Amino acid sequence: MERAVILLLIAFTSRLLKGTATESEECYRKSMLLHLRSENAALNGHVINSETTTSAVSCSFQCLKQASCLSINYNTETKRCDVNNADSKTNPDNVITEAGSMLFEIWNDIVDPCYQHECSIFETCYPAAESPMGYNCTMNSYYRDCAEVYDGGQTSSGVYFIQPDGVAIPVQVFCDMEFDGGGWTVIQNRVDGSLNFSRDWEDYKTGFGNANSEYWLGNEVIHKMTNQKQYNLYIDVTDADSIQVWAKFPSFSVSDEASLYTLTIGDQLSGNEIDHMKYHNGVPFSTWDRDNENNNEYNCGEFMESGWWYKQKYIQKGWVLHNVICYKTELNKEFYADCPELKGAKYGIGVDGDEHCLLQTNMKIKPVN
Repeated sequence: MERAVILLLIAFTSRLLKGTATESEECYRKSMLLHLRSENAALNGHVINSETTTSAVSCSFQCLKQASCLSINYNTETKRCDVNNADSKTNPDNVITEAGSMLFEIWNDIVDPCYQHECSIFETCYPAAESPMGYNCTMNSYYRDCAEVYDGGQTSSGVYFIQPDGVAIPVQVFCDMEFDGGGWTVIQNRVDGSLNFSRDWEDYKTGFGNANSEYWLGNEVIHKMTNQKQYNLYIDVTDADSIQVWAKFPSFSVSDEASLYTLTIGDQLSGNEIDHMKYHNGVPFSTWDRDNENNNEYNCGEFMESGWWYKQKYIQKGWVLHNVICYKTELNKEFYADCPELKGAKYGIGVDGDEHCLLQTNMKIKPVN
């Protein structure tokens, strides 16, 4: 804590530049060197100005205005801001204990090596004298799924970083912390058709979209996540008449890329919809540019302009093979405006021969038990 740099003042550069070049440079130098010396402490006997401010940031401004300022006391309880013309290095006996007070000092003799570093947003910088750069980057620790985030005390629905086993870089997901006990990791979400789901193999592999809105998490992450634990899958969709249909499955996993991200799903556990996902069990993933179906005569991914666990099946009428079925459930289809039942709605996902339309879809997973 003693070496933590106060970065609060960086955003105030525009205000500082109202003075002369020399004044601005001095203010900038001070802002870069203000450090938190200690908490519940204050420097006594060297106050040159004292007033009430709304925050430590505002108090820091008072220091910038005083050429002789070397430290500040800011009490978070009383909001008192003291500007001092001395510091604890030259006056250690004047440091007193004061509840709620924070002592900030301008340390001219210390340059924090972590002030300007090249650590990623997933790493924390730590000063290290033995390092050529003066610091080391240590990877932060992340939970493996939203269930662990929930168990860790984060119980509000929203976007979080997670890092499943084997995933090199943490990924952002939406965690549903309210539904069915919380801890559900959303792997697919569509709410308004604003995101194009007509993507190639690579996009479906790595994922696309925004976890705050519409997105596909990515087959590679889904594979690694669903192979670290056993997961339930919950699917819910809303149609053009605002009717919600849902289904819960006892097991859900996706194989690796070498096995074409093949789907393994258990028989439907509960729900108010027919178990159409069972039709896709054991089926590899396909896209328009990677036809992995069991019949090379017809490319469902190309026809549907999407990515899914497509399975071809011909419908026979009499002695004639009349038509081909690619799916019984397909939630990544293109949103379009040709469904007869849309009745003024802009877009929907056509199902049941495009006579029925879905306006919202959501797929999420949670560890069993």
